[in-house]
Amino acid sequence: MVEIYSVEESSDKPVIYTIFDAQVTSMDYISSTKLVVSDVEGNIHILSNILDKEQFILRQVKTKFNRIRQIQVHFDKTSQEFQYLVGISTDARIGLWDAERVLNVQEDLEVLKANRIIQTKKGRLTCLTINNLLEAKGKQKKLAGQKRTKPENAEENAAVNNVKKSKPSKEEEVSDISDD
Repeated sequence: MVEIYSVEESSDKPVIYTIFDAQVTSMDYISSTKLVVSDVEGNIHILSNILDKEQFILRQVKTKFNRIRQIQVHFDKTSQEFQYLVGISTDARIGLWDAERVLNVQEDLEVLKANRIIQTKKGRLTCLTINNLLEAKGKQKKLAGQKRTKPENAEENAAVNNVKKSKPSKEEEVSDISDD
């Protein structure tokens, strides 16, 4: 069973609750109003409009996995949109489904074909995480509480630009050393 509560309401009753035929193994948010849930029978359930009883929709899709241990959603940090869903199975496989495929499920019990399935080496997968750290690479690190300072006059600005742009040649470096 999954129960969804609203922090904005003072009621102790869930806004939405649903009971599944199989044991739930994992869940993650696709958006603020959509939730994806996996179960021990290899199904993925897509819950839409989770804060509105009147508009609530539950779709159950089948996968090629016998049992899904965990699922996790990846968001693009720039667009703040759901990009893909990753799941691990008890038979050491990893499945990747893109957002379009997951969001365009129209019918219950439809087979949701993975964009990619990776068979790992011998072993057992017990948990999953998605690394978003490479997306941050290349972005300039800001120091907390500090503002960047700009040179106040044009001469300082030109001096700073010249220092950044020009590097001494090998001959200049050697001549500087030999002059001492």
